[in-house]
Amino acid sequence: MGKNKRSAIITLILLFLSIVNVIHAQIIDRIVALSGEDLILLSNLKKALMVKNIEDLKKIPREKQEAALDELIERSLLSQKAKKLGITVLEKEIDEEIENVKAINNITTEILEEALKKEGVSLQDYRNIIRHQIVKAKIISREIRPNLYVTDEILKRYYEKDIVDESQKLVDFEVLTIYRERVEDLEDSVKDFYNLAKKGRTLKEIEEQAKSKFKTLYSVVNGVKFSELAPELKKAMSDMQENQLGPLVGFSEGFQIFILRKINYKGLKPFEEVKEELKKTYTKDRLNKLYADYLAELKKEFYVEKRL
Repeated sequence: MGKNKRSAIITLILLFLSIVNVIHAQIIDRIVALSGEDLILLSNLKKALMVKNIEDLKKIPREKQEAALDELIERSLLSQKAKKLGITVLEKEIDEEIENVKAINNITTEILEEALKKEGVSLQDYRNIIRHQIVKAKIISREIRPNLYVTDEILKRYYEKDIVDESQKLVDFEVLTIYRERVEDLEDSVKDFYNLAKKGRTLKEIEEQAKSKFKTLYSVVNGVKFSELAPELKKAMSDMQENQLGPLVGFSEGFQIFILRKINYKGLKPFEEVKEELKKTYTKDRLNKLYADYLAELKKEFYVEKRL
């Protein structure tokens, strides 16, 4: 066989081997997500899940893989947004944060490195985690926290809607019921009576005026569970404050004019006693919601596509 022919055969073999290697590499490592300018590879996902091969990866539930991929996408998006905003993290800041961790846990660098090693995390990986946390904190401080407003009114609404169960809410109220008995002008008359209530006339006084023409019932109701109210009253009272005149309520048998007098919460401390603690809880919940919304907007700003 001539020298040139042998050389050509060797070249073909090398070319074939290179093609096989490329195909093999694509099987071992592939793109699992596009995140703006970043490509997230299968190897990145395996590292995040601390597995070494495909077989070990297959043993991990799909939900956990998705969560890890979402975390990688989040880090990528925040990194790109920080760059766009001119937000940087100095190595000194990372050093200071690590020193804080060591001080809080009363450990040395050697103990920290040993603990990281047991978790399969290198010191550089840990520094990258700290970097991400600082970037996230800076973006939240600059982009999200200015949109967080906390007032007593907001906290009271949060307390009543998100903390209190309907069965724990007890209400006292005055109510004047004016019944429908085939009276054609009832609705117009009731509106006139309601306007009297808006001007400060008591419901008892209004009843004295109304009962000469309509069937009426004036009641003082104390300690009734909010969950047991008629749907019309429950809807009307949902956002009311104490000593407030409610909206005019219509129901199948007529109309009701009512004043919400008091709100109590069975088994719970009064709002004023828990306000400061509520502020912490609300702030945390609200920041998490605002951050989730912000992240959703980043996914629109920077194209994201999952390929897991």
